[in-house]
Amino acid sequence: MRGEGTDGDPRNLLIELQLDPDIDPDEVERFGRQLRAELAQLDVEAISPMVSSDVPQGAKGVGVDWGSLLVTFSTAGGVFTSVIVMVQDWLDRHSAANPGFSQRPGG
Repeated sequence: MRGEGTDGDPRNLLIELQLDPDIDPDEVERFGRQLRAELAQLDVEAISPMVSSDVPQGAKGVGVDWGSLLVTFSTAGGVFTSVIVMVQDWLDRHSAANPGFSQRPGG
């Protein structure tokens, strides 16, 4: 998880899944959507995939990077540890993805 692209807001946390580079883009999306659905069960303000800088020429709109999810905590706070525990649990259950993750709070 990293803080880049989070505009320095300490309520933001960027979760980046370290997936096998040869993994199918549809599988990356499936993994990202699954993790997002599980994180949505926690008391967070928002969870959104990052915008991809890798957009095919001629594509309409922007690309979405489902391997990078931006989590915005509510002002109440106190949920950071729950997010980390949930991500670690999710990774344990998805070993086929060759998962790992990095973290850094925004700021």
